[in-house]
Amino acid sequence: MINQHRSASKSTTRFGHAAVTELGWWRAHRFLILRRLSQLSVLSLFAIGYFFRFMAF
Repeated sequence: MINQHRSASKSTTRFGHAAVTELGWWRAHRFLILRRLSQLSVLSLFAIGYFFRFMAF
């Protein structure tokens, strides 16, 4: 059979646990957090522009 199931011990471990233990929490998650901050920054710039357009008239 080509598709073999993982063992039960592997499926119960958390995703990225090895990276957190090896690198630490910040170094393992920094790009995810920085990506989310950049997304929120761009979204807030569009929201500010939309808000000030209605405040000007």
